[in-house]
Amino acid sequence: KKKKRQILYIETIANDYFSQKTDRAIKSYYLNHILPFFKDYDFETITNTDIVKFMTTLKEKRGIRTNEPIAPKTINTILNILKSIIKYALKNDLIKNDFSKYITLNDIDNARERFLTKEEIKLLYNQSKDDEIIYLYFKLALNTGARLSTLRNISKKDIDFTHNLITLKDFKNKSTYKTFLNSQLKELLQNRVEKMNINDKVLSIYPEKRMKKILDDLFNENIDANDRKNRVVFHSLRHTFASHL
Repeated sequence: KKKKRQILYIETIANDYFSQKTDRAIKSYYLNHILPFFKDYDFETITNTDIVKFMTTLKEKRGIRTNEPIAPKTINTILNILKSIIKYALKNDLIKNDFSKYITLNDIDNARERFLTKEEIKLLYNQSKDDEIIYLYFKLALNTGARLSTLRNISKKDIDFTHNLITLKDFKNKSTYKTFLNSQLKELLQNRVEKMNINDKVLSIYPEKRMKKILDDLFNENIDANDRKNRVVFHSLRHTFASHL
């Protein structure tokens, strides 16, 4: 008797894949863009034509909030998530055909070139000095050059006040490194962690909207929202640290 093969839906693979991932933004891209398109597909029989159709759909889509076309970098992020799900399915012998080879990423040149002058840094500090958390975010970013994900994960135990060092975790490169504390940053951190437990996070919250508003008000007036080269965002502080160094 011929046994009918059970259809392998993307949800079956993705649910297992995301059970091992904690990044909400990544899962959000999957739920909003990948799942609606591939929901009824048999994942074992997807072809080059299906992938091309999906990529075309992404280019024609518009953002829910902005009603603007999805940025090429965002499209690349979505396509890379799809590639990761495909690779996961291959690794776990769920599919045999590696159709990720049909995925073509956009060529983009949106490396950030903007960094702050010394006068702009003073302006930023002055604008944020009344908010302890935001001020500390800006101070740490501009004095260490650390990425946002690194700053958010600094614990009290990572700070060595005796030798004026902080141990930082680079999640992108999966490594750790040390950076120096100057006297002003040291004093700020000592006051901040004085009553904390050893494993507590120094920056317990992430005031994204408030920080973005300060940066926009100070530096992004009349600059197009998609102008990555010239807009100042939190990551620009990392570029500022490196440029002044």
